[in-house]
Amino acid sequence: MPSASIFRPGLFEGRCAFVTGGTKGIGLAIARELKSLGAKVFIGSRRPENVASGLEALAGIPEGEAEGIAFDIRDESTVDAAIEKCKGRFGRIDFLVNNAGGQFPSPAMQMTTKGFDAVITTNLNANFSVTKAVVTRGMGGGDGAVVNITAQVTNGFPMMAHTGAARAGVENLTRTLALELAPAGVRVNAVAPGVINSSGVENYEPAFREAFLAAADH
Repeated sequence: MPSASIFRPGLFEGRCAFVTGGTKGIGLAIARELKSLGAKVFIGSRRPENVASGLEALAGIPEGEAEGIAFDIRDESTVDAAIEKCKGRFGRIDFLVNNAGGQFPSPAMQMTTKGFDAVITTNLNANFSVTKAVVTRGMGGGDGAVVNITAQVTNGFPMMAHTGAARAGVENLTRTLALELAPAGVRVNAVAPGVINSSGVENYEPAFREAFLAAADH
């Protein structure tokens, strides 16, 4: 059962939040919180069945509204379609949460260039392209907020060199966009929640999953 919010009821009444990867795990938890505070939440995932289950979960929250569509953050045409559907239902977008991402565990010297590039594309390049599309087309160029969900990679990320590099890039991208977009009234921040036993961990091999979760105890 969701815990009580620390924020005042109705804090985001009438505001619209676009949440990538908002159908499961951390993304769904964020969508739940936003909707419970009165926001109009738009969620997305590559799989239509995940969108359906996410909307079903959000339907149990009486506050706010929810809508969603299946789209791939790496495919700009599907991102554009999602933005148009969101605007058609809720009007302009006030908040963007870049939560979608993905990676696979592997020693760096065993990664292929193709595999490395795929994770960079998903976790860094797509972050930029989604942010650009939402800010310029969804927010109308100003007055909004972007939150990038990233990871703690300051001391390196063994077995995850690709996502470590991508997340470090997202951190710098966040700082840069915060400076560039501030005059337009768009705030850009990043949150690195650390090790969380969310649905994304289920995709890892058992041995790595156990080691990954054990890190939460240190």
